[in-house]
Amino acid sequence: VGEKSYKVTTVNKNAFKGNKKLTSVTIGSNVITIGDSAFEGCTSLSSITIPNNVTTIGKKAFYKASKLKTITIKSKKLAKVGSDALKGINKEAKIVVPSSKLSAYKKLLKGKGQSKTVIIKK
Repeated sequence: VGEKSYKVTTVNKNAFKGNKKLTSVTIGSNVITIGDSAFEGCTSLSSITIPNNVTTIGKKAFYKASKLKTITIKSKKLAKVGSDALKGINKEAKIVVPSSKLSAYKKLLKGKGQSKTVIIKK
């Protein structure tokens, strides 16, 4: 029996919504979309890395993920971040972005619900 390989390109809408036990996630390199509310209410999630090919982060993707303190964005293709995507993440969170995209991503991530104390850095 041969093995099948699947290339997951989307973390579906509501995929992990309300999962209070989820502490870490590895998002595959083929993912291009993180759906609306994908990690909403994941109150134990403390860090996440957005891989190279992600272009879209949906509305409320990390809404009320209250322990989320580190978001590392490796993608240089991120073009859309939905409303309230970062609302309710830890107020001491740091969002690490590619240095070449620092100013563009500061604009892109502005007003997505995060506290003013959240730092976006390269």
